[in-house]
Amino acid sequence: MLESYHKKKINRWLYSKWTMALLVVLIAFVAEATWDVYQKENISAANLLRIEKERDRLTERKEELEKEVASLHTERGIEKEIRAKFGVVKAGEHVVVIVGDEHTTESNKKEEPKKSFWDTIVALFK
Repeated sequence: MLESYHKKKINRWLYSKWTMALLVVLIAFVAEATWDVYQKENISAANLLRIEKERDRLTERKEELEKEVASLHTERGIEKEIRAKFGVVKAGEHVVVIVGDEHTTESNKKEEPKKSFWDTIVALFK
């Protein structure tokens, strides 16, 4: 009978409103901490993806630069770079410069004479 009494006392305490409220509060704290960890994991995954893309881009850039450096170790590569940077030619070569519409100057364009205020009003009634 004493055992039964202790079991009832423990069960009464275990299933009381205060114990249940305490458990709900503890579960809420644990859930909040879990949610924070989940959000940090998502941010970390996004950062990892961004960094991997950046690494791939930098690897490609490194390979391009290594090719350019390797070409500068040859006579032809040096000559090509000098021609590109300084616009020089060898003796006996000629340079042809093609000028398109993009390079027209302001003086080539026809300018219309400026109209006075009165000319604008008269033009409305014509």
